[in-house]
Amino acid sequence: MIFSRALSRLCLVVPLIGLCLTAVPSAYALTFKAAHGHGDGMDDVRQRVIEVMAKTLAQSRSGLAIKIYPRGKLFELEDLWTGLTGGTLEIANLPLARLRALDPVFAAPTLPGLAQSVDEAYGLAATPMMAAVRGALAQRGMRVLADIWLPGALVFSGRSCLADPPALAGRTVAAGGRLLGDLAVGQGARASALDEGRGRALLRALPDLVAVLPEVDVLTTLSPAPPACVLLAEGAGAWFDYQPVIVSEAALARLTPAQRAALDEAAAAAELYGRRAQDKGPQARGAILEKRGLTWAVPTAAEAEAWAALGKPLLSTLVGRGTSAATAPPDRPLPGTVPPATPGSSFLRGLGP
Repeated sequence: MIFSRALSRLCLVVPLIGLCLTAVPSAYALTFKAAHGHGDGMDDVRQRVIEVMAKTLAQSRSGLAIKIYPRGKLFELEDLWTGLTGGTLEIANLPLARLRALDPVFAAPTLPGLAQSVDEAYGLAATPMMAAVRGALAQRGMRVLADIWLPGALVFSGRSCLADPPALAGRTVAAGGRLLGDLAVGQGARASALDEGRGRALLRALPDLVAVLPEVDVLTTLSPAPPACVLLAEGAGAWFDYQPVIVSEAALARLTPAQRAALDEAAAAAELYGRRAQDKGPQARGAILEKRGLTWAVPTAAEAEAWAALGKPLLSTLVGRGTSAATAPPDRPLPGTVPPATPGSSFLRGLGP
């Protein structure tokens, strides 16, 4: 510290001296590791959201920096939660439904019928349901920095999509803990684990497989080879995958008030970017799929209503009977009555069936 102060005074007198470089303040900068379970390509909004957070934070000159680690660079997808809770990772983007083995409420945001657009999904932030989700994270020493809501999709082998719920009877559904998978099993489908790193191989090995996952994963993690049909989540039965950017409270405790304010500001900018980046209609999203040689479809109004109807009983259980997620009284606690995980729904090592 004494040397640093002396060097600073010297730099004021002799600004051209070779020692007077930015390396001195950067030696005291705090760097948080931020990891996610996806690639680092420009077609993945989750990578770009964290990039926006890192760049905004760098511009703040707060002495806090973020270094991004995509899948496999430091952590695999199944290791992110362990990294957060063990103190080896400060920030992570997590598919929260796959943590339902820890708390069933983590799957609640994936219920069909909660929102019909990206804007409506982000608008769920103030609802009792999301307060319960954040509370469950807080009990485990975690805080949400930024919401990321991803439009959902069903992926089928072949060129035909099955949008009517009863049509999934006898099919194998891999849902990664998402509640649409539970509803499909209730219609006669079989539950199966989805190893998202082997998505294409699974589609080839199981021609009756239906993958339930965020639409962005169709182009990144799953990467199905044609022919494949992608059913976009639209209408009354639309569903979204909640994959927030999370920071550990232990990491936050290391920050100065100015650094915490800078991190919150960077997170808000990143969330806004992610929200706007996904504000596209089905035609624009379908055109992207067509460029990959994939077929796509949207459910009819009747088919979308059928999915919403299946979710309504569970929705009433989640947010209070006879009330919607958007209007449930804020003082009503959320019952922890989400169904237990279906086989293979947990991505944590050693957790879940």
